[in-house]
Amino acid sequence: MCASAFISLGPDHYDELYQQLSDHEPWSVLPFDALLRYGFDHPYHRWFAEVDRGRIIGIIYAYHQFLFVLYPALPDHTQLDWFLSRFFPQFTLCGSRQQLNWAKRHLYSFRSNPLDQSRFVVQSDQTIKLLQTPPPQLKGITIRPAVKGDFHALLNLYRGTEVEHEVDQYLIWDLLRFNQVIIAEREKPIGSAMLLKESPRYCLLGGLFVDPCYRKRGIASALGFTLLKRVLNKGKQACFYYRDPAMAPFYQRGGFRTIGNWHTYAFTSK
Repeated sequence: MCASAFISLGPDHYDELYQQLSDHEPWSVLPFDALLRYGFDHPYHRWFAEVDRGRIIGIIYAYHQFLFVLYPALPDHTQLDWFLSRFFPQFTLCGSRQQLNWAKRHLYSFRSNPLDQSRFVVQSDQTIKLLQTPPPQLKGITIRPAVKGDFHALLNLYRGTEVEHEVDQYLIWDLLRFNQVIIAEREKPIGSAMLLKESPRYCLLGGLFVDPCYRKRGIASALGFTLLKRVLNKGKQACFYYRDPAMAPFYQRGGFRTIGNWHTYAFTSK
């Protein structure tokens, strides 16, 4: 019988939480970014833990209805179902296959629906060697950091394309505020790439997009090269996930290796 309890995490738990997230990089890059950026003071970024005999056995990070659950030992007994049924009757959960399969087994009061499966990749030594070569040359196109004044032009870039429904305007604005977006420009933005999240050792990249009229001209490679240089200058490693298998050769040429699949599920209380 499980005699565990749930607590809200605060500054006194910072060191233990930091260590557990560190042990699971880069899978923990999403919650790690929230911890480093907001700590425990932001009303929308909340932290909980399941504690058994004074020891944290599981961590729950919540941002609105998005959850990240980390139970390193994958215990046979947990009260996570009771906790989530009471406070989060509907939510989205993402992470590794191992963590998601464990969660589905123990969340017996919920229906689960798969939303997405992507390959999760990290850079290799080959990636670093490629960054030591001259960057791709683009005639008439400038690669530069985006500024807040580029916000509406970026939204126009995505409008009417295959990624329009995925655009999070609030995230883009936030990334622009922190200088984490680069663009390819030919009088107007024609491509973008973003540094989405950071942990102590990793940077999660995303938002790689090129206007369909300008594809197959090396623009995506130039954006990726520039963003990877920035990651390297930070002393960190790049990671990202992608869902289109046809993109595998492109990323393999960049020296990226797959470490697993990134899964996203929707859970609804029965």
